[in-house]
Amino acid sequence: MPAINRSAYKITNVLGVPTVQLYGYIGNGENINAQQFMADFDAATANSDTVNFEINCGGGSVIEGFAILDMIATRSKKISCTVFGMAASMGFVLMLAATEKITMAPNARLLTHRVSLNTSGDADALARNAVLCQEYEDKIIAMTIARTGLDDATVRNWFASGVDKWFTAAEALANNIIDEILPSPTPTKAPTNIATNTATDPADAWAVYNTYQSPLNNDAFMTKEELQMLGLTEGATALEISNAIKAMRDENAALKAAQLTAKTEMVNTILDNAVARKQIKAEDKTNYQEFGMINPKGLTAMLDGLPSASAAAPPPPKGSLRDAIDKGKNPQPQNEDRSRWSWTDYAKKDPAALQAMTDEQQLEVQNRY
Repeated sequence: MPAINRSAYKITNVLGVPTVQLYGYIGNGENINAQQFMADFDAATANSDTVNFEINCGGGSVIEGFAILDMIATRSKKISCTVFGMAASMGFVLMLAATEKITMAPNARLLTHRVSLNTSGDADALARNAVLCQEYEDKIIAMTIARTGLDDATVRNWFASGVDKWFTAAEALANNIIDEILPSPTPTKAPTNIATNTATDPADAWAVYNTYQSPLNNDAFMTKEELQMLGLTEGATALEISNAIKAMRDENAALKAAQLTAKTEMVNTILDNAVARKQIKAEDKTNYQEFGMINPKGLTAMLDGLPSASAAAPPPPKGSLRDAIDKGKNPQPQNEDRSRWSWTDYAKKDPAALQAMTDEQQLEVQNRY
C-alpha cells in the first residue's frame, strides 16, 4: 500500500507493519480529525493486526480525540507507541491507545492537565458543561490509573487545577506510564577520556585551541580527533586539556615570531641585492620594505623591471610605495597618453624611459599620483 501523507499525520507500511506518525494537532480541518484519520487508518491496517504509533502531538480537541480513541479500540489491533518530542494533553490520551509497549525518546516529554472546554450560555448550560468536562477528566484519570497501577490521589494530583504536569522520559518510566526509554543518540562529541594517539599537524591542533580557548570544566567534550591533536592520552582531565591548549598557544606565538623574522630577512635580502645591482639606493630601502612585507613576490617582480646601471635608479615616489603600487594595479595599453602615467607605470612599463628623464621630469611624474 502506498504511503498516506496528510498535513497532520503520515501512515507508511514497511514489511507489512503499518506505522502511524501523528505529528499534528487533534481537531477538524487539516488537523487529525476522526473521520479522515480512521478512513486512512482502516485502509492502511486492513491486512495487519499489528500497528506502530509514533506521536509528537501537542493535544487538541477532547471530543475528536476520544472519537479516534474509541474507534481504534473497536479495531482490536495490537498497538505499540513511541513518543518523540511530546505527547501532551489529548496527545497523552492518544498515547494510551497503545495495547502493547509504550516507549519514549530520551528527550521527549509528556503533559497532563485538567480538561477544558469552550462554552457559553446561561448558568444551567455552564453547569452542564462543567459536568461534561469533569466526566472527560475522570475518564482520562481512570485510563491513567489503569495504565500505571497508581492510586487515584496520586494520579488526580497530576491534573490539579492550574498545573501543567510535565514528565521527562525518566519520570514517566518511574511512574509506570511508559515501559521503556529509547537509547540516547550517540554523541558527536566524545568524553575527554577516549583519546589514544598523539598530535599530528600543529596547524590543525591550533583550530582546537580556537574552539576551546574559553575556560574548560569537567563536563568539557571534545572529539577523539581533537584530543589526538593535543597529544593527550586516555583519561585526560579538563586541567590537562587546558594546559595542552596553553602550550599550543605559546608554541604558535613562537612560530609566528619566527615566520616574521624569516620574512623580514628575505625582504632585506631582496633589497640588498637590488642595491648591489644599483637598481635602488641604499637609503631608499625602507621605502620599499612596506610593500615587500605585504607582497615579497610583487617586490621582486617590480625590482626586476628596473635596469642595473652605473648610477642608481631614480628615487621611489614620495609617500607610501604601497599607495603607488595600488594606483598602478590596472595596467594600461602601451599606446595610451603617457601624460597620465604615474611613476609606478613608468617603473613597470618603460623603466628605461624613467631613467632617461631629467630630475624635473621625474619630479613631475612623481607628483601625478
